[in-house]
Amino acid sequence: DLHSFPTRRSSDLNAVQPPPPPSAPLAAATPPPARPVVSAAAPDELYKNALNDYTRGNYDLAVTAFLNYIALYPKTSLIPNARYWLGESFYSMRNYDRAIREFDHLVREHPGNSKVASALLKQGYAYLEIGNKPQARRVLNDLLKQFPKSQEARWAKERLSQVR
Repeated sequence: DLHSFPTRRSSDLNAVQPPPPPSAPLAAATPPPARPVVSAAAPDELYKNALNDYTRGNYDLAVTAFLNYIALYPKTSLIPNARYWLGESFYSMRNYDRAIREFDHLVREHPGNSKVASALLKQGYAYLEIGNKPQARRVLNDLLKQFPKSQEARWAKERLSQVR
């Protein structure tokens, strides 16, 4: 029968939803605005998360996180590393032009950094990937001159011997 819906008494409504106590401000009912996710992380945490994304193969997430890190914390000591891993992320995504630019930025802006030899090596590899053998030779030979005793120099020699 359509008219046999249960009816509620006013005491039932009060039991389900008690009125707010008089001391509770009305504003407490609205949640606080959400904080932007990017600013919630400390610099080292953001960097670590970006590197974790890279090592897990989540290169698009790594790119976003490293770009955020560089934009938010441009003066930290991890900027050269962030630039390097940003270049590696682009390289892994086969975005060789962008990888070349990031490695070049690291080499120019942080010439004394320990990642420079690795950046030059990967930059040379990226030039080979896009078919620019003359520029690849220049970069790899520059690596040999600057870091002759490095492991990267040995890899550069090996790769140069294969480039015709």
